[in-house]
Amino acid sequence: MFIGCAMEGIQIKTADDVFNHSKIDFDAYSKTTSLKGPVMPWINVDNGFVDYLLMTFAKDDYYYLLIKYNNSNWGFIDSAYDINNEKLDVVKLGSEVQNDGWIEERITVKFKRDYLEKNLKSGLSIKFYGKKTFILSIPDFYIQGFIKKIDDSKYWLQR
Repeated sequence: MFIGCAMEGIQIKTADDVFNHSKIDFDAYSKTTSLKGPVMPWINVDNGFVDYLLMTFAKDDYYYLLIKYNNSNWGFIDSAYDINNEKLDVVKLGSEVQNDGWIEERITVKFKRDYLEKNLKSGLSIKFYGKKTFILSIPDFYIQGFIKKIDDSKYWLQR
């Protein structure tokens, strides 16, 4: 399971694209409001593929980078550092072997808003470590569009 969905035929290339395709969702059962950025699908990384998105929850001080890592072998990803040697908080969400034999591993990286803000102009470059390693680059426009959507949606995120 991956939170969000890839949008067929939609190219996410600007901050406005991220802003326009980020979604606010309210779960009536848990009384939780979330904001999810668009899924960036099938990013090629070191002989594998990654889907990712940013999300946050109302009344939560943290932001989450959700990652689905697909490879022909287990990655056992358990840690990550950004390009500035800052250790990031990685949490394993689950894993499974797909019907085609590929391995899907789901992880999240958790950080505060100020971390995103200090990377607004440079984007993020994160190296993930485990049995395998890979580098994921998140462009500045994705972060800019996501932050803009949060700021524009403050009323809805207070629910």
